[in-house]
Amino acid sequence: MKPLAALGFLLLTSVSAFAQQPWSLASPDGHNTIAVARQSDGALVWRVTRDGQPILADSPLGIRRADQDFGAGLTFVGATQPRTIDERYTLPFGKWRDHVVSGRERTLTFANAGGARLDVVLRAHDDGVAFRYRFPETAAGNKTVVEERTGFHIPQGSTAWMLPHQEVHKYGPAYEDFFVEVHAGTAAPRADGWSFPALFRTSGGRWLLISESAVDEHYCGTHLAADAPGGVYRLKFPDPKEGLGVGAVEPVSSSSSSATPPAASSNRTWSTTSRRRRASRRRTGSSRDARPGAGGRRATARGTRKI
Repeated sequence: MKPLAALGFLLLTSVSAFAQQPWSLASPDGHNTIAVARQSDGALVWRVTRDGQPILADSPLGIRRADQDFGAGLTFVGATQPRTIDERYTLPFGKWRDHVVSGRERTLTFANAGGARLDVVLRAHDDGVAFRYRFPETAAGNKTVVEERTGFHIPQGSTAWMLPHQEVHKYGPAYEDFFVEVHAGTAAPRADGWSFPALFRTSGGRWLLISESAVDEHYCGTHLAADAPGGVYRLKFPDPKEGLGVGAVEPVSSSSSSATPPAASSNRTWSTTSRRRRASRRRTGSSRDARPGAGGRRATARGTRKI
């Protein structure tokens, strides 16, 4: 199955919030850490820190397919040892032609009550972190993602610079509105929500850029929902009318033999950074999806979801 998405962030909070000992991964320079933990109800949460300071607080993880739910009731199956990443690729456009991806990667595997498995692939780089969901199954048949429950818990007291998502019309959403400065957690002015990228500055002076990339025909482009209760921003699938109604909103991946690569949920990436200089460059290379040629919805985003 084709990989559908990758996410990247830089987050972590107090250890007491985790129900169990978290599985973590640190960047090569040791400054950035991404961690995942399983709560008492079997739901997953993730967090990111830089130099031990929280960038993202405990944030929800989870994804739902038409045939399986990976939102709660998950049990831990296993985890790989961290491995070093040293990958290179070339883009036909953009400010940089040749790219080098250096970092560390680790895969966590969980199973739901029905025995279906979900991989959460973590990546940590010196300028950001990332993760992606992956379905390791190789059985024949389509796998349709109907909901992604990924969230971003912005620390209290943070300031946000965000782009209101335009309503659907002949020429929109066009990502051509003005960014607004608001308190993190402020509802969007329209029910359409917020567009990527989203920039935040925590009360501790850390900078966080959340964006998305590696969006192709295997996964839909998402944005942030209008409401963020408690500072938790949730992903929202596109309106079916976007793109003049061309293409399905819900991603579908299929496999016909064990030789086919396993499917990964959500083909996009986010990145995180703690310095405004990096954020302003909008190089989602901080925790990027290292697949050659993977590009973002916009030229400003590339790599795994980052902050």
